[in-house]
Amino acid sequence: MAQQTSQFEHAVSQIRQALSGPVTAEWGWQLRSHLRSLRVAMVTEPSVSEGWLAARCAQAQRERHALIARIAQLSPIVLAGDAVEDVRETVEKLLHDVERHRQRVHDLIYDAVSLELGGSE
Repeated sequence: MAQQTSQFEHAVSQIRQALSGPVTAEWGWQLRSHLRSLRVAMVTEPSVSEGWLAARCAQAQRERHALIARIAQLSPIVLAGDAVEDVRETVEKLLHDVERHRQRVHDLIYDAVSLELGGSE
């Protein structure tokens, strides 16, 4: 999981750098490449399948699939290079949603391990 977390954090960091940097001829290609890295990190994220967490796990899976679809939809928009400020705003919203999702997945993993080890009692 540490390598996957590192991959996720690296992709988010690269996207944030691209968003805050100047728009050059390669900006769209670079941002698209970093979004692809984020997509790979999302596809390979760990999953939890504890019985008592089934509803939360299913919700996390649906959310993950929706986020991956959003990344795929952004790819041609980023490459087009039109409305750079709109692209920046849309990608920032995506990053916010991805990071919230990531926290939910970590919470699920924590809850699963906590139950397995006997909780805090």
